[in-house]
Amino acid sequence: MLNQLKQMGLTSHEARVYLACVQHNPTTPTELVSLTGYQRSTLYNYVASLQEKGLVVNRVHGRRKYIAAQPVDDAWHALLDLERKAIEYRTGIVASVCRELKQVSITPSPGQGTILLRGKTGIRLVINLMIKEKQDNYWIGSLDTLFRVFSADELYRRLTLQRMKQSTSAYAITDRSIISEQRFSETLGAFRKHRYLDTPLNASAGLQLFGPYVTLGTYGQSADSVEITLINNPLLAEFMRQVFLALWNRLPERQS
Repeated sequence: MLNQLKQMGLTSHEARVYLACVQHNPTTPTELVSLTGYQRSTLYNYVASLQEKGLVVNRVHGRRKYIAAQPVDDAWHALLDLERKAIEYRTGIVASVCRELKQVSITPSPGQGTILLRGKTGIRLVINLMIKEKQDNYWIGSLDTLFRVFSADELYRRLTLQRMKQSTSAYAITDRSIISEQRFSETLGAFRKHRYLDTPLNASAGLQLFGPYVTLGTYGQSADSVEITLINNPLLAEFMRQVFLALWNRLPERQS
């Protein structure tokens, strides 16, 4: 019987106390101490746990206090019903919880591989990784698409200022919409360099290269729509950098 009660979710101590309550129903705390061999203070902890499960209750007759087991069928079916509802609740929220956990817990591993990042959290993870790498970066895209979901002030604070401290350079192939953003239109010497395409980059996407990483991002109208594929592959990153530089050398610098 004790093993079966443990299979139903009780600890061995709870099962022992509960069985004593069923066999000697109702019983006093003093009697339970004698039946189970537990000290009174310890016994009260097990009784309290059984009360939370709805299996036993306290009763008072005159001046005497008793611990009574609830009707077995009703108590156990009620307990199982509560557990069933708890499982249904957790099942209902597991999808959204998993999405949130994936956004906040992704840490690129040292080895090669590809991971998918989402939302503003994904952008921040890429920025933190860029700062950690402390290397020049190369990107193709329009800042207009990024600024829909990530403000210019936040990007400047989180990335630009940190790169200035590291003295790394950014090479950007972009359209001329960047000129309207004062903080990002300034080349600042060798710190930031631009080359311009003749036509606007209307596609809500961008390519970023830094260290051994290649990132491909798509940006919709809200932070929830952001998806960034982060690829950790040194050979691919170097190949893409050579392609970038081949295009870079064919494009004009900013004209005043």
